[in-house]
Amino acid sequence: MKPGLHFFEDADGEWRWHAVSSNSRIVATGAEGYRNRADCVHGAEIAQSILLVNLLRMAPQGTPGEALAETLAQVAATEDVPQGTTFETTDMSGKVIRVEVD
Repeated sequence: MKPGLHFFEDADGEWRWHAVSSNSRIVATGAEGYRNRADCVHGAEIAQSILLVNLLRMAPQGTPGEALAETLAQVAATEDVPQGTTFETTDMSGKVIRVEVD
C-alpha cells in the first residue's frame, strides 16, 4: 500500500480508515465505522492532527523551531496533510509553536 490515509467500506457497509507508513505497514486504524465516506475522512483528519500535535509535544526540550517545522513538514508530506493546515502547540517551556503546512 502507498503511504497515507486509506478509506474503505467494511462488510457491514461502514466506512473505515487506515494510516499506512512509508514502509507500507498499517500504523493506525480508525476505531469506529462511519455511515458515509465524508465523515470517515473527517474523523481520520482529526486523528491525524492529534497525532502530529503530539509529535511536536514529544520533541526534545530545546529543539529549535526550524527543526520542529522541518520534522513536521516531512511527516505531513508522507501522510498527505492538506496544504494550508496549521498546527499549534506549546513546548515544554510554554512557548507557542505554530507550523503551517505549505
